[in-house]
Amino acid sequence: MTLRCLALIAAALLLPGATFARDQIQIAGSSTVLPYATIVAEAFGENRGFPTPVVEGGGSGAGRKKLCEGQGEATLDIANSSSPIKPSDIELCRANGVTALMEVRIGYDGIVFASRREGPEFALTPELIWRALAAQVPQGGALVANRVSRWSEIDPGLPDQPITAFIPGTKHGSREVFDQKVLETGCAAAGAEALFAAAATGSEDEKEQAAQKACLMLRADGRSVDIDGDYAETLARVAANPDALGVFGLSFYENNADKLRVATVGGIAPTVETIAKGEYPVSRPLFFYVKPAHFDLVPGLRDYVLYFLSDEIAGPGGLLSGYGLVPDPELAASRAAVEAGQVLDMGGEAAQAPAAAPEPANAASEATGSAGTTDGRPVLIALLALAALGLAAFLFGRQRAARLRAAGTAIFHSVPAYHGALVLLSTVLPGALGLLAWGGAGPHGSPALAATATLLPGLAGGAYGYGRISPDLRARTAVERVVMAALIGCSLIAVLTTAGIFASLVVEAGHFFRLYPAADFFFSTTWNPQFRGGSSLGIWPLIWGTFYVSLIALLVAVPVGLMSAIYLAEYASKRTRAWVKPAIEILAGIPTIVYGLFALITVGPLLRDWFAQPLGLGSSSSSVMTAGLVMGIMVIPFVSSLSDDIINAVPQSLRDGSLGLGATRSETVRQVVLPAALPGIVGAILLAASRAIGETMIVVMGAGAAAKLSLNPFEAMTTVTVKIVSQLTGDTEFASPETLVAFALGLTLFLVTLGLNVLALVIVRKYREQYE
Repeated sequence: MTLRCLALIAAALLLPGATFARDQIQIAGSSTVLPYATIVAEAFGENRGFPTPVVEGGGSGAGRKKLCEGQGEATLDIANSSSPIKPSDIELCRANGVTALMEVRIGYDGIVFASRREGPEFALTPELIWRALAAQVPQGGALVANRVSRWSEIDPGLPDQPITAFIPGTKHGSREVFDQKVLETGCAAAGAEALFAAAATGSEDEKEQAAQKACLMLRADGRSVDIDGDYAETLARVAANPDALGVFGLSFYENNADKLRVATVGGIAPTVETIAKGEYPVSRPLFFYVKPAHFDLVPGLRDYVLYFLSDEIAGPGGLLSGYGLVPDPELAASRAAVEAGQVLDMGGEAAQAPAAAPEPANAASEATGSAGTTDGRPVLIALLALAALGLAAFLFGRQRAARLRAAGTAIFHSVPAYHGALVLLSTVLPGALGLLAWGGAGPHGSPALAATATLLPGLAGGAYGYGRISPDLRARTAVERVVMAALIGCSLIAVLTTAGIFASLVVEAGHFFRLYPAADFFFSTTWNPQFRGGSSLGIWPLIWGTFYVSLIALLVAVPVGLMSAIYLAEYASKRTRAWVKPAIEILAGIPTIVYGLFALITVGPLLRDWFAQPLGLGSSSSSVMTAGLVMGIMVIPFVSSLSDDIINAVPQSLRDGSLGLGATRSETVRQVVLPAALPGIVGAILLAASRAIGETMIVVMGAGAAAKLSLNPFEAMTTVTVKIVSQLTGDTEFASPETLVAFALGLTLFLVTLGLNVLALVIVRKYREQYE
């Protein structure tokens, strides 16, 4: 009867194994197109009777690459893009069986140059912008390093204020239009492109490519600052710096026109009309790319595309025009092209959108009709089924052991609960192994197959365990051995995790050093990544920035935290300690983004206005001092709380002996308590140092992003962690040294931190021996 019940339960759990069909459109890609696509997706879900599409960001290049990973329910349907598709993307699509794509132009977006609303007006041209930001500029027929510091030095008609520009980072969606429409155009207008080509060697094509790269090289002295975040971060930087000029999308500027004063470019002000007519020189079209093969696979996909291109959405006066999208004058033609099934020429045989459903991505998914390997539903269903089966096994096993024990035929070695637990383990462990074997055998995707591979071994193991129940069975011993093995496995997780992190860093760093010379990485003093090639990836500016910011943070946190701990442990009354200690510890719970905003909005402008500018040391609110002071405040609890606990752990007998010999309380603290607590205090300081070294958000918003070597604490600099994040976000190419350098930076930081830990351990052991 019991085995029959188990079989019925297993059969019921297998019922959810029917095939699933994806009914939500999957979209990813450009952060510029993201808000438009999100608005359309929500309106589509509300008005057209289909599920709301899932829209994600990730960058134009990343979205196109994800689109080209293959066809089928497990792959992306649409990739948003702020730039046209590249030949490398098309090649990737063809290699993965994606033979047809539709290019859908949804409208235009322009980037604008804007300063604070109360600031002066800027009348710019691409040449003026390039001369302000370029690393090298022409002078007397030769190329020299750009030392210009004020806009008025470039053109007397520009404001007489320091040059500070916050521009899109190298992987930002707007950087490509900035490079093409501003830097390349401005470089050619200044006559520098010809000088760069003349200075290059090689063939004419090689000289031309070298000149183009040189035109895009920007100064690294803090005058030009890359912003890899969104436009909100640029706005915050501009709001905190009265001299700053920021680059924004047109729609973002229009939504914040009360805070910003926009500049003209070539005498043209950026508006919807000037961009739609092609008059404003710094604008670009926006696209999305869709797989027509998915039209018959994902419900509502064709409807979504046509809905996006409708006049009520993307047309003049449509929904998106209110959010800054410049309507495409050829919107009707784009809509007609989709209705006709017109696709891109991808160099293959496909010239028209297929009417039939796409071929499955692989034979296994064809057999099962599943969602593919990235669908987690089969695994989830199998795990839920196994959990239910294990619970049933525990109940049945415990019930049988209790029934036999009540019969009184023999004395049981273990209580019924241990017998139930043993049957549970006999069920769950084989089932889990079966699920692992199913997953390791290849992509099957079917919930029915997953549940079968899980439940059949589970049923067999449960039946075996159920049949073993007897008075002599040492169920408790067996269960405790399994628990002991689990505890040992858990204790190894930290070690294995550390080893895994180190191994992954070593492997990826090895790939980097095969593409980029190690000598240039470790000994160069220039950090200037260029995702078009020709990068300088010297680590020393980042190491110096990390060390400098962390040093200032520790100079703030260690004295304040240690003195606070001494006061709370040795001098404060219980009532004072009861509210002061929690108040200090609250600092550790404040999100780092809040500290970053505090640094950007309050501390930075205060240091600039009261110290940097009066002393002639700088004019930027982003500086090493800003980030160091705020970070020091953040890590005070790490020093204070730990040191307080450590000081309180010093035996009271040491204090009593010192006081009994006639020492004062201060002498006792200085000569007895602190030396005894020194090993723990060193550990607290080390923890604070590690926290400071690994901080990112405060540095991004407080210290800026300029990678340079300088002793001036009121200049903008950056750290290793900030550049790790910036190199791995946005449109990443994991075959390029500009992305892989993040792993070399991570490995270097790992080894530096390990060295600090070893040094601290030596110090702790040396001083601890005096008090053991």
